Amino acid sequence: MGEKNQIEITNVNKQFQIDNKTVDILQNINLNFKKGEFVSIVGASGCGKSTLLRMISGLESVSQGEILLDGKPGLDCGMVFQESRLFPWLSVEKNIEFGISQKVEGNAKSELVHRLIELVGLSGFENALPKQLSGGMQQRVSIVVLSSRPGTVRKVISVDLPRPRDRSGRQFIQIRKEIYKEFFASADFEGELEYYI
Repeated sequence: MGEKNQIEITNVNKQFQIDNKTVDILQNINLNFKKGEFVSIVGASGCGKSTLLRMISGLESVSQGEILLDGKPGLDCGMVFQESRLFPWLSVEKNIEFGISQKVEGNAKSELVHRLIELVGLSGFENALPKQLSGGMQQRVSIVVLSSRPGTVRKVISVDLPRPRDRSGRQFIQIRKEIYKEFFASADFEGELEYYI
C-alpha cells in the first residue's frame, strides 16, 4: 500500500469580495502531497500561488472545497514568505507586458504598458532590466504586473531524478524546458524561450 498523503487539496475554490464584486482567485484546485515530497508551484505574479499557500497554512479560509493535513483540517503548518521577483532577463516593459491578458493585443497592449509605466513613475526605465532598478522600483513594476484569473492547475510535472541532481544534465534540462514551456504557453515569448532555457 502506498504512502498516505500528508496534504490533500480537494475541489478548492477561492473568491475575494472587491468593490462589492466577487472575484475568482483560484478554481478547482486538486493536489495531493506526500510526506517528504518537494513541490514547486510555478505561475505568473498574481495568479494565486501565495493565496493557496496561505490556505494550506490556515492563514486564509477556503471558499469551497477542503484542505486536509494528515487527514484532518489543521494549522500545524507554516510558511516563509519570499519577496516578489521579476524575470531578470526581461526589461520593465517586457515584464509588465508578460502579465497583461493575451486578449489585449497590438497597439492597445503597447499603450496600456506605457500608461502603467507612467502611472508608477518609471518613465525612462522602460528598457531597464530588474538588476538596474532599485528595490522600490522593482516593487513598482511588480505592482502593475497584471495576471489572468482565476488560477488553476495547468499541469503536474513529476521529477524522479536522483539526488544530488546534475543541473546541466540532459534529463534536468528537459524537465526545466517542460516547465518553462507551460509557463510561457500563453505569452508572446516563444521566440526567446530557447535562449533562456
